[in-house]
Amino acid sequence: MTTTAFDLQQAKLAALYDVSARLGTTLNLNELLNYVMDATIKLTGAERGLLVLFNEMTGQAETVAARHVEQEQEHIHGNGISRTVINRAVSSGRPILTNNAQEDERFASQQSVVGYQLRSIMVAPLRARDRVIGAAYVDNRLLSGVFEQADLDLLMAFANQAAMALENARLFAQTDQQLARRVQELNLFQQIDQ
Repeated sequence: MTTTAFDLQQAKLAALYDVSARLGTTLNLNELLNYVMDATIKLTGAERGLLVLFNEMTGQAETVAARHVEQEQEHIHGNGISRTVINRAVSSGRPILTNNAQEDERFASQQSVVGYQLRSIMVAPLRARDRVIGAAYVDNRLLSGVFEQADLDLLMAFANQAAMALENARLFAQTDQQLARRVQELNLFQQIDQ
């Protein structure tokens, strides 16, 4: 392993450790998810990335974090990406890596891939409690061959961290609602008792 490859591997491990550490110390979900996307983009060579969740009520994918290589909020929110690739990863429960979507027989005929001139794409399903709740998507529209298997492994690790954060936030909100309901009931009982 060359010094450069070793340094990159060290940076990836450090970023994964940092995400794990932040997971336990912050309740600001947006900040954490944006950090996950920034780290993923920086370490994989992606141009942009997003996290999508599936709304259980509507069945529609909703973007919860979208970032650009400049660490700015990306306004793609469903435009300029391949929902086909995301849906395939989600329905199969398996990650996808394509280094030239324009020539990949799985995606070359897809309108979004052709229309948006997508090249390198990676998608990893977000899993919580043995079910897929969304996906992490990164791409590079300018270059083919940007991603390697090690990048997909990193994306999957970050996707797992993001899924944990999202599940923790959901459980926290649920507990908070239950507590508010109990306090309201207690207040009602106190009023009746008077």
